[in-house]
Amino acid sequence: MTERPSFEIKVTSENLPRIRKEIAEKREEFGAKAVINDIRLYREKMIEAELHEAAVDFFWEEYLYGKHLVMDERDIDKKGSERYDQGLEMMREMAKDAHQCITEHNVEKKLTRSHRFMGEISQFDGDYDSAVRHFSLAISRFDDEKDFSQRINGLELRGFLAEALVLTGAINEAIDLAVNTFEYYDKGDGAALKGKDYDTWAIWKSGVPIKVWHGVFDSNTSLSNKQRKILENMLDQAESILMVKETWADFQRRKNEIVAIRGKLESY
Repeated sequence: MTERPSFEIKVTSENLPRIRKEIAEKREEFGAKAVINDIRLYREKMIEAELHEAAVDFFWEEYLYGKHLVMDERDIDKKGSERYDQGLEMMREMAKDAHQCITEHNVEKKLTRSHRFMGEISQFDGDYDSAVRHFSLAISRFDDEKDFSQRINGLELRGFLAEALVLTGAINEAIDLAVNTFEYYDKGDGAALKGKDYDTWAIWKSGVPIKVWHGVFDSNTSLSNKQRKILENMLDQAESILMVKETWADFQRRKNEIVAIRGKLESY
């Protein structure tokens, strides 16, 4: 019998764009689970080739896969399930491994974004003050960027910060930030993002009230009638911007989150 030839996978700066495209296309067609082993294999080869910046991105790719497991379980009231815990542990491991890779190999370009992931982990672990610090630092650094593609990330992170503020008990500050952020999505850089990439704009903007509501439920925060009306109105607007046909995205994960929130509001 003739042995099958073995092919060694090599990752170079030249073939990185092809690899990224391959992963994206496979994920789009078959789902994130279908590419997780590819992500791990390519990441190992990136580290061997000392392509540390790309390796960091692939740590975060696996992080986001874990986060989707967590979000899916949360939205059907299965926090603490085996699948939820598996996703959360994956998030912890990938956030810390990426941050370690950044600091050990001086991948300065990725440091600001790393605070987004470290902030999320701090929040999941109940260290809300640390989460606020991580998000605030990342926002401050992104806001100073001249490059729009970097600077705009600070807008998304304001939604993360609003949720973390709710969890620290700063509900008034959180709602003020959420309202201002939600409105800014139709001004300045926010409006520019809408024109360039509606799908990302819709996902980020709709995430603002969704995140605040998650913070309210997780902290059992009592809202005044006025505060509740503000947040319910934002949720209605968030739902409306997801109901578009001229886009490749169906926004199903966001829609599921809104359905879950409305279900909880019935008994809130």
